[in-house]
Amino acid sequence: MHKESWVVRAGCWLTRRRSVLFAPFFTVVLLTARLAPSSWIEWIQDLSGLFCIFFGTWLRLLSASYHESSHEEHPITAGPYAWIRHPLYLANFLLGLGIVLMAGWQPVWGVYLLIFIPIHWLIIRSEEVHLSGMYGKKYTQYLRSVPA
Repeated sequence: MHKESWVVRAGCWLTRRRSVLFAPFFTVVLLTARLAPSSWIEWIQDLSGLFCIFFGTWLRLLSASYHESSHEEHPITAGPYAWIRHPLYLANFLLGLGIVLMAGWQPVWGVYLLIFIPIHWLIIRSEEVHLSGMYGKKYTQYLRSVPA
């Protein structure tokens, strides 16, 4: 039996909890958000946040529509999965970024990046190890041809 790396174990643990991982963070962000933009910079932040939320929602809906049965003999490579290996995670990132931008509290932008990137890096690594084992060469070729 091969020993899993700490990255894979941590990624598996985070994957099982990913639906609630950011709830406390976004609760604090929303509770401390400014109520209305008062300067042109805040308007730009809000419009940027709305764009991120709109595009993230669109990408999430599009990506979710390409999910196939787990019993398939090949990885999903159509639609947004042909452009990027993890479009759902990119969509989640954009949705979160939109919320953070619209909250108007600039220090939280860095906190968001410091939390989101390492957690999802672990989840992605774990998922790629799992899918490599599941699909073998087909997934390895996919990894080489589609950017993360």
